[in-house]
Amino acid sequence: MEQPTQGQTAGREAAPAPQPGNVLISLYDAAIRNLCTAQTNLASASAQAASEPLHKTAAILEQLIAALDYSQAPELCDNLEQLYKYMLDKIHDAHSRSSAEPLVPVIRQLANLREAWAQVVE
Repeated sequence: MEQPTQGQTAGREAAPAPQPGNVLISLYDAAIRNLCTAQTNLASASAQAASEPLHKTAAILEQLIAALDYSQAPELCDNLEQLYKYMLDKIHDAHSRSSAEPLVPVIRQLANLREAWAQVVE
């Protein structure tokens, strides 16, 4: 029986690796989706239901911070890290106060970042 070659699995071609820009857009989409869910839950006084999507978004932002490559664009990375940390602060504020209001600017900023990356990837 012939062994699969690199890039193949059991007679099928492996899916190509996603482009980094597309992965970033997907992460922004997930963060926005989670925050919208949390916002809805907080607005309906369901702070417990908002907890999981807030934690998921915080984890995404922490991974985005960890993935910054300062050797490529130090000033951009510094600005993004500061912005991501600001977003984390707002998410923690929303969670601790059980308020959807701090999430509004975070969703808007993530949507702006997502749109900018979508234009770069095109």
